[in-house]
Amino acid sequence: MILALDLGRFVGVAVGRVGERPILSSREFPLDIGALGNAFSGFVWGLIREHKPTRLAWERPFLNFARMDAQGELRTQRLYGEAFALETIANQCGITTFSERPQTVRKRVIGAGNAKEDQILAFAHKAGLSPSNNHEADAYVVWCAAGGRRVEPGRSAKARNEGVRRRA
Repeated sequence: MILALDLGRFVGVAVGRVGERPILSSREFPLDIGALGNAFSGFVWGLIREHKPTRLAWERPFLNFARMDAQGELRTQRLYGEAFALETIANQCGITTFSERPQTVRKRVIGAGNAKEDQILAFAHKAGLSPSNNHEADAYVVWCAAGGRRVEPGRSAKARNEGVRRRA
């Protein structure tokens, strides 16, 4: 059972077993960092009690120095705080984790690391899902990556061969 989250103020969730269609949901959290920390941890603990995942997955936050104004600093603090909470909770529960950069996840699953939100939503719709927002669609892509899904054959030869390096 994989529990995948798209981190941020609006958290997307995809939960389910590999080979089955996941359940999608999302939740908005408060702007205040302290209130967010308490609400987010309680939310994740509730999901773990309900679904009993064996893997916890999310997109790894990264620093974007080009957007490091006051809002960027707050966003960075929020994302790293949520990732830290997930690592801590997973460790306490003995749950394995999966975390990669958003571009890596998107390239691995969709075939384009720079896939835009409309492409991600289209990918989820093609799978027969009806995400109510882009956060749920993002969580679905993370869920796919955590479950080992790769680019479908015929999509992109370059994407299919990503990471395959031959030594001379």
